[in-house]
Amino acid sequence: MKYRVVNRSNLDMNKFRPLLKSFLPFVRQKMGFDRPVSIYFVSDPENSKNMLGKTAHYDPNDDSVSVYTDQRHPKDILRSLSHELVHHAQNCRGEFDKPHDASEGYIKKDPHLQEMEGEAYLLGNGFIIRFFEEYIKEDGMV
Repeated sequence: MKYRVVNRSNLDMNKFRPLLKSFLPFVRQKMGFDRPVSIYFVSDPENSKNMLGKTAHYDPNDDSVSVYTDQRHPKDILRSLSHELVHHAQNCRGEFDKPHDASEGYIKKDPHLQEMEGEAYLLGNGFIIRFFEEYIKEDGMV
């Protein structure tokens, strides 16, 4: 599966690309999504100054992930990407087609989106990244 990756940030893709090249097939196999996803690495210096600024977001309307990269460790960037790719897998499964309220403060009021976020945190921020680390260590990439 082809992935569209666009770097609109100061992220050094010469260093990051080999990791990404291993990560994307790994995560697709683990999550089982069946449609391509576009990935944008973006810069927002003002956002990076905000202690609770955005780290990434998924747009289910065009199957795209945007990840903010300013002042972040590469592993943290991967963790955010992984989280958003869980949302892509959810979209491929039709979870975004179910009734939901994604307006401001959705996490406090929409049980369906709470479950979706829970899965994204458990898998994306946790298990997938941890399994990938072990995969990379076994493969001798690190």
